[in-house]
Amino acid sequence: MSFCHQCGYSLESDNETICPGCGIDLRPSNDQNSTNEAGNISSSESINDINNTPSSGTATFDNQSLNYTIVENTIIFDDKGDASVKVLDLFQRLSHKSNLLYQLLADNYQKNENKAQELQDSSIALVKPCQDILDEVEKIEAECKTRIIDIKIGELQISKHDLELKHLILMGNQYFYLGKYDYALECYDRILHIDVRYFEAILNKAFTLNKVGRYSEAIDWYDKALKIHPNHVNALNNKGEVLYTLERYGDAIEYFDRALQVNPNYVNALNNKGTGLYKHERYSDAIEYFDRTLKIYPNHANALNNKGWVYYTLGRYDEAIEWYDEALKIEPDDAISLNNQGKARYSLGRYNEAIEWYDKALEVDPKNVNALNNKGAAFDKLGRYIEAIEWYDKALDVDPKNANALNNKGRALHSLGKYSEAIEWYDKSLKIDPKNVNALNNKGAAYDELGKYIEAIEWYDKALEIKSTYTISLNNKGAAFYSLGRYSEAIEWYDKALKLEPNDPDSLNNKGRALQSLGKYIEAIDWYDKALKIDPRHVNALNNKGWVYYTLGRHSKAIEYFDEALKLKPQNANVLNNKGVALDELGKYNEAMEWYDKALAIDPKHVNALNNKGSALDELGKYNEAIEWYDKALKIYPEHVNATFNKGASLFNLGKYNEAIEWYDKALKLDPKNVQAKNNKHLAEEKLGKSKGVSNILSKLTND
Repeated sequence: MSFCHQCGYSLESDNETICPGCGIDLRPSNDQNSTNEAGNISSSESINDINNTPSSGTATFDNQSLNYTIVENTIIFDDKGDASVKVLDLFQRLSHKSNLLYQLLADNYQKNENKAQELQDSSIALVKPCQDILDEVEKIEAECKTRIIDIKIGELQISKHDLELKHLILMGNQYFYLGKYDYALECYDRILHIDVRYFEAILNKAFTLNKVGRYSEAIDWYDKALKIHPNHVNALNNKGEVLYTLERYGDAIEYFDRALQVNPNYVNALNNKGTGLYKHERYSDAIEYFDRTLKIYPNHANALNNKGWVYYTLGRYDEAIEWYDEALKIEPDDAISLNNQGKARYSLGRYNEAIEWYDKALEVDPKNVNALNNKGAAFDKLGRYIEAIEWYDKALDVDPKNANALNNKGRALHSLGKYSEAIEWYDKSLKIDPKNVNALNNKGAAYDELGKYIEAIEWYDKALEIKSTYTISLNNKGAAFYSLGRYSEAIEWYDKALKLEPNDPDSLNNKGRALQSLGKYIEAIDWYDKALKIDPRHVNALNNKGWVYYTLGRHSKAIEYFDEALKLKPQNANVLNNKGVALDELGKYNEAMEWYDKALAIDPKHVNALNNKGSALDELGKYNEAIEWYDKALKIYPEHVNATFNKGASLFNLGKYNEAIEWYDKALKLDPKNVQAKNNKHLAEEKLGKSKGVSNILSKLTND
C-alpha cells in the first residue's frame, strides 16, 4: 500500500494520479528550486504545495427536502502521534466521499431537481461509509482517552444556487488538476462574481495564481482570504510559500510560524519552515524542523529529501544519500530526489554514477532542467566538454533563461580554451541573474586565462561583494595577484580562503606555489604536503612539489613526483612538459624531446613545450631545427622571453652574431633585467668585433 506524500491518505493503487484525500497531483513536480555550486552544477530542493479541497462531511436526505449534515472537524495533535495520523487519514477519506456526494448532488440536480427519491437512493452507497468513518474516529478517541476531534453537527437546506456554486468549485479544482489553469481561474472568477466572499474560490484562485507564476496577485488573494479567516492555516502557509518563491525567506518564515501558532503540528508548515531556515543557512534549526515533520508523519517524502539536502550542503554526502534513499522508498519516481542522488555522487567524484541517477530522473521527467544541466556538469568533470555542451543546450531548449545552464555552457567553452566565447555566455547568465557569484567568478577566470589579470580581479571583487565568504573567488584573486608577480599579496588572499576552508587543497597548493616563487622552497614543500595529506591525488600539488625539487637541482626526485602526477592524469600537458625539462637537465635530450612531443600531442599550442623542444635540439647541435621550434612558440606568444632569448642563442651558435644581437635586444625589451641576455649580447658583440678585426687585417694584407 502507498500513501499520499501530502496528507498520508491510503491509496488503493500505486497508479493514482490525484489523491482522493486532499486532491493533490501525485505526479512528480516540475517546480524546483535550484542551487548552483562552483559554477558547474545545480540541484533541487522541494517545498510543499497545498491544495484546498472543500471541507465537508456526511449527508442525509428525506423525501421532502434536500438536507446535509455539516461536520466541522478540528484535529488536536497532542502526544498521540499514531492515533493522530489515523484520524487525519480518516478525515481525508471522509472529505473525499463528501466531495463525491456533492458532485452526485450537482449532477443529478442539473438532470432533474425534482427526483429527490432518486437522489436519496443514489447516495446510500456514500452516506453509509461516511458514518462508518465517524464511528471509527469515535472509537480511536475512546481508546486514546483524550479528545482528538471536536464535531459540530447542524442541518442546512441546500438550495440550487449553493449547489451551482459548489459545482463550479469542483469544476475549477478538476481543471486545476488537469493543468488547465486558465479554465480553473475562470470557474473561480464566476463564483466570485456571484459571491465576492466565497472563501474556497478566493483561496483556490490564490493557489492557482501562484501555480502560474503570478506571485503578486497570489499574495493579494491570500490576503483577501486571511481577511475573512485570519487563522486559516492553509492560507497562512501558502502565502509563506509564495514569499519563499520570491526569495523573501524571512517573510515566508513569519507566515509559516503564524500557521504553526494555529496548529503546531501542521506538517507542511513545519517542513516549509525548515526550508526557509535552510535558506538562512541555519542548518541545525532546519534539520530540527524536518525531524519534527517526520515525527508526526514519517513518510513525508519532501522532508526526507530536504533533510538529505541539508546534509549535502554540510558536505556530508553519504548521509545525504541515505536520506534521499528514504525519500525514494516512498516516492520511487520523484525526479527531485533522483536528481539529488546524482548530485551527491557528483560531489563524491563518482561522475559516471551521477550520470546514471540523472538519467533515472530524466526517465521520469525528460524536461527536468536541473537533471539536464547536471548531466552536462558530470560530462564536464569527465573532460567530455562537447557532450557537456550538448546537455547544457538541452537544458536551455527547455528553459532558455536558466542562469545555471548558461553559466555552465560558458564554463565548458572555457575548458575548451574558447575564453572569449565563454565570456559571452557568462554575460548571458549575468543578464538574467546579475548576482550569480559563479558566473561573476568564472568571467574573472576567463579574463585570467586571457592574461587580463587586473580585469579578472575586478570580476572576482564583484563576486566577493555579493558573497564575501566565497572561497573560490578569494583563491582566484590570489592566483591573479600571483600572475602579476605580486606573490605576497597572493598569499594574503590564499590565507583568507584558508581561514574559511582550512582543508581546501587548492588554496593550500596555491599558497605553496606563491612561497616557491618567493624562493621559500622548504616552506613551499610543507604546503604542498598539506594539500596532499587532504587529497593524495591532487595532481597540481604533486607537479608543483616535483618542480621545487627540480629548482633545488634534485632532478631525479622531481621526475618521481612528475610520474606520480602522470599516473593520475596521463594527459596533463604541463606535467609531461615538466618531466621533459627534468630529463633535459640530466642531459637526456632525446628522451626529453619524447616528453615534449607527448605534451604537444595533447596541446599543440603549448608554448613552453615548443620552446623546450627547440632548446633540446639546440643542445644536440641542431640549431636550424631549434630555431624552427622557437618560431612556432613565438607565433603563438610573441612575448615569450625564453623563446626570444633562445632564438638569439641558436643564431649565435650558427655564427650569425648580428641577428643574435637583434633577438637578445628583443629579450631585453621584454625583460630588462635578464642577465643572460645582457651577457650573451656582449659575447656576440665581442665575436662581431673580433670578426671585424680579422677582416680588417686580411684586407690590409691584400692591399699591401
